Amino acid sequence: MKNIWILFLLVSFNYTSMVAQGGFAWGVKGGLTMGLQKWNSFEREPLFRYHGSVFTESIDDANFTLFAELGYHIKGSALRFRSFTNNQGQRIAGRTEGNEFHNLSVILGGKQKKEFGLSGWWYYLVGIRGDYNLKAEIFSGNFDEGINKFTYGVTVGGGIEFPLFEGVGGILEVQLSPDFSKQIFIPSQTFTDSSSGRTFTFSEENVSNTVIEVSFGIKFIREYEYVEDY
Repeated sequence: MKNIWILFLLVSFNYTSMVAQGGFAWGVKGGLTMGLQKWNSFEREPLFRYHGSVFTESIDDANFTLFAELGYHIKGSALRFRSFTNNQGQRIAGRTEGNEFHNLSVILGGKQKKEFGLSGWWYYLVGIRGDYNLKAEIFSGNFDEGINKFTYGVTVGGGIEFPLFEGVGGILEVQLSPDFSKQIFIPSQTFTDSSSGRTFTFSEENVSNTVIEVSFGIKFIREYEYVEDY
């Protein structure tokens, strides 16, 4: 965890330096989130939700830039129950129960860009990420037991940028964001019933998140031009 914070600070310092030299871009993006989750090493079914974020990135003459991103992401998984007919002949409709974690994410990282077409770019990115959990909804109810408010991981992805107007561009991007830490961790516990004397053991509960996101966005570019006085 210490190394993650050191890298976080180094990226922040380098981003500030590059902005001072060449300018910066900023924008907004959002789209579809597919949440994947492991409960005690068992995969749950995907949860389809949404996300949105604001971002800024450096501009210079090289094809490598640094970026920072702040976003709202709904992560989690789903349990889907099929429709069936009970013993009385009644048709019970199918339903989906979602386990949702509403997280605020901060990402710092870098983009490597290559020319695409006449005036566009394609790129890939790598970033380090920290999350703060705003709320959790387990089976449609609020849930606090064992929630880790702070989690961390990495984000990798790629996309294309294309011009729309002068100083304005469009973005189509795909990101994969696995967590290195647990969203929920409850150690195994042993409980003895005082009335019967029986002992019950509850197994460990641990939950980790991974999301795949497709984003559409718009980017505004502001460049600095330096003029020497003689």
